[in-house]
Amino acid sequence: MTAIVAGQSNKRCSMVAGTTQVCNGTYGNNGWLGLASINITGGVHITQGSAKMNDTYFNTATYNNPNEKRHVMCQEVAHTFGLDHQSTDGSSQNSCMDYFSNTGANATSTLSTRPNKHDFDELNTIYAHLDSTTTVSQATAASARRPTSISTTIRIVGASW
Repeated sequence: MTAIVAGQSNKRCSMVAGTTQVCNGTYGNNGWLGLASINITGGVHITQGSAKMNDTYFNTATYNNPNEKRHVMCQEVAHTFGLDHQSTDGSSQNSCMDYFSNTGANATSTLSTRPNKHDFDELNTIYAHLDSTTTVSQATAASARRPTSISTTIRIVGASW
């Protein structure tokens, strides 16, 4: 289960243990629309994360549309769960984990604004393991190898979208 609650961070989007802080702000003309950061313990477990959305770009005509915002926010939050890109060549895999751009002629397109089956299969691979920090019950993991829930908290900070 993923809970969405009021944020504990600020525009800096400092990480808080056991959560993903999701923030937006005017971070400047630095080349990124969104930026995800994570901390990992033991080389395998994500313990906290942050996902920043850069309003410096989203306040411009090129990027200021709901579908591009959904695409970027979905991708950055998904990175904090451990997902990687499905494609980086601009082609749509019908997943927010690709580099399809919902701008210009594609501004009304909802392609690439949500995770797809491949993304959920990857989450199953990442989180359906048995050790002392698993988020999946042993019965679920042993029988179906599909998590019934992934437990984390996403904190929304200063989101004005």
